Parts: sequence; C-alpha cells; structure tokens
Amino acid sequence: MLQNPRRWDPAEPTDDAHKQQVFEDLANSLSAKTLDIATSRVRAERMPGMAVGV
Repeated sequence: MLQNPRRWDPAEPTDDAHKQQVFEDLANSLSAKTLDIATSRVRAERMPGMAVGV
C-alpha cells in the first residue's frame, strides 16, 4: 500500500530514486513515531513491581 499510493501530493516524483527516498523518509518517520508512542505507553502503564528508572 505504501509502495503504490493512490496519489502524490503535490506531484509524483519523476524518478525512482526520488520515490525511494520519499518511501524511506516516510518509513523512518512512522517508525520513530511508533517507538515514541510505545515508549510513552510502557512508561505510563508500567506494571506494579516493575523497576523504576531502568
């Protein structure tokens, strides 16, 4: 699905190298945001008895 978007905004890149860079940047951004959310949830929903500051 990410490799074949329905549309590009503002316009579709003209070469494959640029398209690949767009995909890599998007994947990196999604990965970083997912890690941030997961880290926040683990810290916020820490189970009782879990070591603090680890």
